[in-house]
Amino acid sequence: MKSIAFLFLLVPSFGWSQNLVPNPSFEEYENCDNSNVITAMEFVVDWFNPNAWSSDYFKDYELPCVVNTNGPTNTEYLAPSPFDGNSFVGSYYYLFQNEKFEGIKEYIEVQLIQPLISGQTYEVSWWVSMAAKSKYKVNSMGAYFSSSALDDQFELLAFDVVPQAVVSEFLGDPGTWIQIKDTIWAAGGEQFITIGNFTLDDDLGLEQIAWGDNLFEGAYYTIDLVEVKSITVGLTELTPIDALPKAHYQPGSEQITLSNKKQVDAIWLVYNSSGQMLQQLVTNNKEAFINCSNYTNGLYFLKCVVNNQTSSTKILISKK
Repeated sequence: MKSIAFLFLLVPSFGWSQNLVPNPSFEEYENCDNSNVITAMEFVVDWFNPNAWSSDYFKDYELPCVVNTNGPTNTEYLAPSPFDGNSFVGSYYYLFQNEKFEGIKEYIEVQLIQPLISGQTYEVSWWVSMAAKSKYKVNSMGAYFSSSALDDQFELLAFDVVPQAVVSEFLGDPGTWIQIKDTIWAAGGEQFITIGNFTLDDDLGLEQIAWGDNLFEGAYYTIDLVEVKSITVGLTELTPIDALPKAHYQPGSEQITLSNKKQVDAIWLVYNSSGQMLQQLVTNNKEAFINCSNYTNGLYFLKCVVNNQTSSTKILISKK
């Protein structure tokens, strides 16, 4: 997602902002002696695997709970050291299967300590490091916030959702921790965060970073210290109501027109009638457009955020 930090003058805040992610560094886990599971992720307190694939859990560089596994050893997954505490999690952001089967993508998910507040700005961050034997790194990492859990144990591929926080550049190097960070504006009520790669293979970029034998045909990242904190942003002046951008839809059209006569910095969020965010656009152009060609006919909600002011518009999509 395009960086939008330049839209605001940061207002200093001297209060402590609570991290809304429980067990953020994966230090707490349940005793799982004599377990027959392949990985221990299901025993990490609060966290879970939302799809059919399973991320891995490392405690003191070991895979606790694992009795039998034909997978790579802990040394092949090794991060330089845990970024925070003694534990971290590992996920395939991409793993090649075959030409007729999309690459595997693993996720981790947790319920936040409290739901996000409508209109509030949040800083989202987590730390990643490449596995020692990853062949590739990817150009897409994201965090998706939802009011209900993404939990489909039959889902084998990428979840068909649009993450609110996303970084679209090649990141990650073996032996180095890098912080992934983005800013989101909450619709309100989001209480789950899912982290991983949500980009379909046709649109995903892979960059080879290692050569040799016994490499993983994919991109494997270790993950540590996940944080979601409210932040205060804004301008010293409020934008007059008559200067706020407007949205217009012409029946039969495949685009929504955004009119911004004063060319103020605006964030547009598009939601369907179920409350799922479909698109996010940042613009200060006098006129901009939202492509709705893949929307079905029905009611949609557009939220516009300018200088911490929020306005909402209902749009009835009716295509021929």
